[in-house]
Amino acid sequence: MKNKFFLTTVLAAAAVLIGCVAQGQNNDCELIPVKKNGKWGYFGTEKMEIMPQFDSVWRFAENGLAKIKLDGKWGYIDKTGKLVIKPNPQFERVGNFANGLAIVKLRGRWGYIDEKGKIVIEPQYEKAWSFTENGLAGVRVAGKWGYINKKGKMIIEPQYDTAGYFKNGLVRVGLNGKYGFIDDTGKMVIKPNFDSAAEMFSDDSLAWVKLNDKYGYIDQTGNYFIIPKFDEVRNFAKNGLAIVKLNGKYGYIDKTGEFVIKPRFFEAWNFAENGLARVRTNEGYGYIDEAGEFVINPQYASAFDFAENGLALVQITNVPSSEGYIDKTGNQAIKQKFEGGAGNFTKCGLAPVRMYDKWGLINSDGEYVAFPQFDDIVGYNSIIYHKKKSNW
Repeated sequence: MKNKFFLTTVLAAAAVLIGCVAQGQNNDCELIPVKKNGKWGYFGTEKMEIMPQFDSVWRFAENGLAKIKLDGKWGYIDKTGKLVIKPNPQFERVGNFANGLAIVKLRGRWGYIDEKGKIVIEPQYEKAWSFTENGLAGVRVAGKWGYINKKGKMIIEPQYDTAGYFKNGLVRVGLNGKYGFIDDTGKMVIKPNFDSAAEMFSDDSLAWVKLNDKYGYIDQTGNYFIIPKFDEVRNFAKNGLAIVKLNGKYGYIDKTGEFVIKPRFFEAWNFAENGLARVRTNEGYGYIDEAGEFVINPQYASAFDFAENGLALVQITNVPSSEGYIDKTGNQAIKQKFEGGAGNFTKCGLAPVRMYDKWGLINSDGEYVAFPQFDDIVGYNSIIYHKKKSNW
């Protein structure tokens, strides 16, 4: 019987982006959830920081606590692995902490606990969101959404079909199939006139909207910043450019709504810190600069954005084990081949690689920090997988 590897799927967006690594060495980096022998623990920059012992784990929240599942019960640990909130058999589901409280599900209803595990808002809601910085959280009652404060008082009465998270003073709400924005007093600042809209205003105080099958942008007063004229749009990036689609191709516009890079790509992504953006053409994936010129010609079967360490994961052909890491000039930076798959680097400089059905971690030099030993690793938004296929 012969085994062969083949590309089964590419994951590029994700579920949860976990920054890597290490407690005690870089406080800006989170621990990496890893699975070994059926149990989950956390790996640091150089070693296991919390030994595999949990049924399920999640990323650490802003308060340094992570939700875990042990013996079928949900609880919370700190970054030493200590159980801060012991697993409670009453909790059917739990959420991460945000602004001091976490959502929990009890007897089919959602409520909130504090960092000691005490229920501070009784489970009573059909659904509930985490609290945002303005101290409000969306909750659903009798099929309609409203907002409560941290004492459980209803500040904005349930009346909306959909609701999201506040950011920059506003939140998107849905009413009768249309979308608008309210402030934290419940005032309708931008009337629900749009067929679709961004979940929240971005830091540049703009939000995309859709009207009559065309997309544009509005400011926080509801006035058009760029009138709807595109087939698809995304938020403006830090460099002041936004990806838009017109007549089946993607390009980049500035905040005047004019094309800086004409639409000629089948796919396009935001520019990385090194000034390069990933795009796809008939020839494959490549990288352009902010003038729209190819710095690395389109040639790859798959490719991902450049990480903060200046390296990007690419797959040269559709043949398994042809993936590797390149620098911003297109030169191969890590030559070792990984037969089971590989993932892009996170901001803390580690990347997952798989050999013989086990995952390990390498650093920016391609050296193993953890030899392949893990059944699974979570938190990477760009991974190429291969699986063994039997001839049987």
